[in-house]
Amino acid sequence: MYSVTMPEAGRKLPQLCEMTVRDSETVVVVREDGNVVMVSESDWVSAQETLRVLRDKVALRALLAGHRDRDEGRVPPGKPLEAVFHDLVSPGTAAG
Repeated sequence: MYSVTMPEAGRKLPQLCEMTVRDSETVVVVREDGNVVMVSESDWVSAQETLRVLRDKVALRALLAGHRDRDEGRVPPGKPLEAVFHDLVSPGTAAG
């Protein structure tokens, strides 16, 4: 994590953006009335997806069961995409 003051962030914005995207470096802009955190879009999307899975109890149970199966050397049978992504597929549409 890299911290900069607001004036420094203003002077170095292009370099900070490059560092954030290229190196997945988190940049904290320190301000008196509250800090601002810069992350790359790909890191943001990844974090949002992780939070979505953690909030989705069915998905979380499936993820944990998959880890348990892998750790115990079991390979579960495959499932069709419609079954795996049932919450993302509208009735009457295919997932692939």
